[in-house]
Amino acid sequence: MDLSTCSNPETWVEDPGGSFAGCIEPDPGRYVMYVNAACAFSGRSWFLIKFYGMEAVFQIVKTWPANSPDSWFFKPVSEWEKNAVESHPEACADQDPVLDATHLKRIYDLKPEYKGPSTVPLLYDKKNGNIVSNNSMVLAKSLCGEGMRSARTRNAEVELFPAEEEERKRHTALVEEFAKGALLKVYAINDAQTQEQHMRLSKECFATLERMEEILAASSSENTSQFLLGGKMSFVDVDLFNFAVRYDLAYRWKFNLGGDGIREGAEDELKYPAIANLVERFLAIEGITGKDGSVRPRDIVTGYWLSHTLNVASATKRVVPELPSAYARGSKRRVGDRGW
Repeated sequence: MDLSTCSNPETWVEDPGGSFAGCIEPDPGRYVMYVNAACAFSGRSWFLIKFYGMEAVFQIVKTWPANSPDSWFFKPVSEWEKNAVESHPEACADQDPVLDATHLKRIYDLKPEYKGPSTVPLLYDKKNGNIVSNNSMVLAKSLCGEGMRSARTRNAEVELFPAEEEERKRHTALVEEFAKGALLKVYAINDAQTQEQHMRLSKECFATLERMEEILAASSSENTSQFLLGGKMSFVDVDLFNFAVRYDLAYRWKFNLGGDGIREGAEDELKYPAIANLVERFLAIEGITGKDGSVRPRDIVTGYWLSHTLNVASATKRVVPELPSAYARGSKRRVGDRGW
């Protein structure tokens, strides 16, 4: 594959590691975007395709929510996979339209020299017969880029990656800060083998959430809409949303974070009210929830509780989670007050 295969050179993308490259152009029916409901990084591409209404260009193909020892799969083959699918009939996967493959690894095998993991998201170009990218940030920037503007059928006026230099620098810094402090941190927490390491990493994750809450709360005093860049939605808000949904449904429990939920409790008692407000607004966006939406709560839970890779990482852990603040602080009443 080379640049000459693109009708517009600006649509050419390359993964930072050099494994994949190709064109991302607004041609109807050209691409297959492989995704998984549980993965927040996969959720980036899925959200953006739904947000901009670009389903005519990108066919969304879901793997089964959890991965097996043999990778993400579409059809159960091993006993582990068959038992998982039989035990959870509400969870579903799509049929692979490229090779009718049983496992995502079969798509990766189309490039034999690639020796990395079979991750999602993965973008396949049916026209040129090649994998374009499996880098979630490369895909996000391309999906939001100028070359895909004509494919937007919804929210066409919203630019999620700022063009103005100072705003772009601030946005890039926030994306990197949130990825390091939360998106990637939760997997380090899951890998932690000692209570001390677990608690230190958990507190760092909570500190990142608290900082995002402060930024959003400050934004609300100056703008009618709360976003991390002020009154304008940007990609870092998408990352925060995807994380927040999985934080409530999975990270707090499966990764033993504990602490306070984002959407749980009375409105005046929420630990992160500004983040909760952002989540509510994003859940109301067309294409994000429902049968074909990018947020599938039951599949998210299934993915985190059953995925082989996550369970191997946590099988030998002997750690306990952080207490919710309501219990860490004790009662608001004075000692001796009757509770009825």
